[in-house]
Amino acid sequence: MDLAEKKRQIVNRIDEIQDEWLIRAIEKLLDIEDYDDTPDWHRSLLSERLEQYEKKPNDVIKWEDIKKRWKNEL
Repeated sequence: MDLAEKKRQIVNRIDEIQDEWLIRAIEKLLDIEDYDDTPDWHRSLLSERLEQYEKKPNDVIKWEDIKKRWKNEL
């Protein structure tokens, strides 16, 4: 099977897909995303927290301590 036929098969299969998440995965794989569903407020919050972390990288709670705290609360 030549490359052109392989491409046609792929295109035909993609055309049949009804699953939105699978389409999004294909977009990511092909790096053709044309949407961004991250709200501006969330981007802003992430930027602030990253900036805080970069200023004080040792001022964090260890993952093991978080798990212990959650177990104690349950």
